[in-house]
Amino acid sequence: MEYELIHKGVIRARVKTTQVAVSLETNRSRPLSDEEREFLGEYLEEAK
Repeated sequence: MEYELIHKGVIRARVKTTQVAVSLETNRSRPLSDEEREFLGEYLEEAK
């Protein structure tokens, strides 16, 4: 995900983050299931 922090009309910072799914059993990252990908895909927006 990418963000722009804007104050008084001026871009003050650009930030890029990575979201990961985490297993509650192992506390390690894990792949998304097909069902999770389908659900989350409904909220994606095209990059500008």
